[in-house]
Amino acid sequence: MLYPGGTWPDGSPRFRFRVRLADGSKSERRDVPQGMSEAQARAWIAGFQAEEDANGGMLGIKREKERERAQADGVACEGETADAWHARFLESRGEDRTSDSGYRWSRWISPRIGHRPMATITREEVEAVRDALDAAILEQVKHGRARGRLSPKTALNIWATVTTAFKAACRAKQRDLRVREDNPCANVLPPERGDSRRKEWIYPREFSALMACASVPIEWRELYALACFLYLRPGELYELRVRDLNLEIGDVHVTRAWDWEAREVKAPKTRNGVRHVPIPATLLPLLRRMTAGKQPDDKLVPVLEETGKERKTSETMRQHLRDAGVTSARLFADNATHMPIGFRSWRDTGITWLAIDGVDVIKMQRRAGHDTIETTMGYVKAAEDIGGLAGTPFPPLPPDLVEGRDWANVRASGTPIRRESPQKLVPAQGFEPR
Repeated sequence: MLYPGGTWPDGSPRFRFRVRLADGSKSERRDVPQGMSEAQARAWIAGFQAEEDANGGMLGIKREKERERAQADGVACEGETADAWHARFLESRGEDRTSDSGYRWSRWISPRIGHRPMATITREEVEAVRDALDAAILEQVKHGRARGRLSPKTALNIWATVTTAFKAACRAKQRDLRVREDNPCANVLPPERGDSRRKEWIYPREFSALMACASVPIEWRELYALACFLYLRPGELYELRVRDLNLEIGDVHVTRAWDWEAREVKAPKTRNGVRHVPIPATLLPLLRRMTAGKQPDDKLVPVLEETGKERKTSETMRQHLRDAGVTSARLFADNATHMPIGFRSWRDTGITWLAIDGVDVIKMQRRAGHDTIETTMGYVKAAEDIGGLAGTPFPPLPPDLVEGRDWANVRASGTPIRRESPQKLVPAQGFEPR
């Protein structure tokens, strides 16, 4: 690329240039030899670009300067172990070894390649990590869940930690993290997917018991109500702000999501993730109270940000269900065939409720942001398995929640109140929790 550069001391025109490097970047600006006309300069640059494409001389100079800068900052790229490199990588993302990625790396990846130089790990070594994950999956299939065994879903999450790390080692924006020119994960097949464990969802009557439980803090009940009635992905709910709501027409506009691993805002997960979600009429009174006096950019459920980790939110949710007397074994089973209820289950619950409510499957797909109708049909099947025995979907919320009265805090203050205990589920006629 040619740039005017003023004139040389003798008055002749001066030109500068940059060439395209093999890593997709451009070289620093340099001078075209003195005495060339513009046409000659362009021809000379074309030849220089061809030589760079063939030999990569300018790219080599760039890499050497990056190594020198890294060493000046105290970073030893050459010979740096994979463990040391990954610790720097986590720090660049605002994470540490206690994060999900940090735990997966230390538990499953570090014992195999953590001691090896990050710059020289081979494809065979990466495949050995993958083979170990496959072996752990097979052990769980044969003998059930135990330490050292994995579900296919967990193995894929660990594999994502591997591939993300090596991709960054080649292409990270932070230059001192780029310690490789190749990606040893390229064209390596992932772990076996296996059979998925059954995901459970919460019945409307179980949800109502949770909403009426005075011992569950009101900010958590608000979170659960929005998560269920709007069936957003956890990252989408994390980023939900006042400006995304149109309470006049009863609509939520989903345009963003929080990336729990990278800790940054991103686009929704799927191509159809940007969407409009109708607000159930029974949720509108709560949203009016929650948005009153807030600024457009305020978050609707800041408790998610305060919790910090989706896994911790799931543990808290399970305890809240137990506090509310929702103790059905199907919700807490954790074995080779069943997955325990978690925070992400609110999305499964809300979409299943749509099917019970008789919403057309095409509308369900659009509201949920699914790319394929097959994904949506899984929720339709779950609803058909239960029929109408689960209760009425999207039920009215209790007055204390809508009005924002935290009865737990009232009790703590010593003020006497009279209120029926919400701790027990009372099945309606014809309903038998399974």
